[in-house]
Amino acid sequence: MPLAGEMRIADHIVVDGRAGLLHIDKRERISLVSRSGNVKLQPTTEVKRAIGKPRATDLLTALATPKSNAKADAALIEEIGFELELSTRVTRAIIRRCDGTIDKPEGPDAYTDHEYLGSFVVKDELVIADRGQIGSTDKALAIATPAWPGRWHAFLRHDPDFVDITIAMFVIHEGHLADAVLDGEPLGGFEVESGSAMIVTGRAREEAEQFKAERDWQEGIIDELGCYASTADEEGTYQVRAQLRDGRATVVRVGLREDEDALFRQPKPPQSAKYTEALDAKLGAAGVEGAQPYSPKTTFAIGDRITHPKFGDGVVTNLLPDAKIEIDFRDGPRMLVHARV
Repeated sequence: MPLAGEMRIADHIVVDGRAGLLHIDKRERISLVSRSGNVKLQPTTEVKRAIGKPRATDLLTALATPKSNAKADAALIEEIGFELELSTRVTRAIIRRCDGTIDKPEGPDAYTDHEYLGSFVVKDELVIADRGQIGSTDKALAIATPAWPGRWHAFLRHDPDFVDITIAMFVIHEGHLADAVLDGEPLGGFEVESGSAMIVTGRAREEAEQFKAERDWQEGIIDELGCYASTADEEGTYQVRAQLRDGRATVVRVGLREDEDALFRQPKPPQSAKYTEALDAKLGAAGVEGAQPYSPKTTFAIGDRITHPKFGDGVVTNLLPDAKIEIDFRDGPRMLVHARV
């Protein structure tokens, strides 16, 4: 459909395969706003909606309305984020701005494949802990390490399959962006009860009580004292590593999934010809007409053919516990969730 008379500000649209937000400025100039930049559009530009449900635009408008009860609808925010491959944190920021634009902090060029949170200043040490244990002196609850003084930059790494699941958070000293090593020396593990972790400057210990307070905790820089992120597996023991120079950290990384090996999944190697031939046979048996777009809310069965926006065509090969399925794709088997209501 053409833009004129059909679309409104904050609609989620797709133009030439590129998803983003429709933005109309005060001069009525139209553009597509996406993570990779803005694209100017014409009123006759052919577009389609990125979210299939007819009520999506109305719900987005409700979310962007001050004092709206819909603002607390976490399930809706998660759905919007999934469709746009944006984290909930970024989706909330879009909604708060209410103007269809994405206000993301400008960070260093390094680690462009990670989400940049911002920066903070460190004087002498960093503390890594559950937000309720920042003031603890128990090494099993709060890990402290001497750190290079100066400005530090914070990043998140998301699960490659689900952008709303954070699997790592790391901070890097500004003077060591070029030579940072993320799999440095182990500093130990710390216990998490709140489902969240923080990397903060040592002076945060003086304000430890504020971190125990109930508030709308969002992933990002907290009070210029450090960074905050949710853990992928909620409660548990999470590992910390650091790159040390002259006995002081230049990089600190927190694994936010208990299986920290998941943090370093490398690109899958090419699959064998035998695997590819078997997958072609399965895809042929499933049929093109029966292909279903992947959604975490759809319930799938063994043998279903799935079309995934990132991994392409695949076939469900196994049903797993906790509403998960195994799917054979061209680059190999992957485990995804389904039947999430």
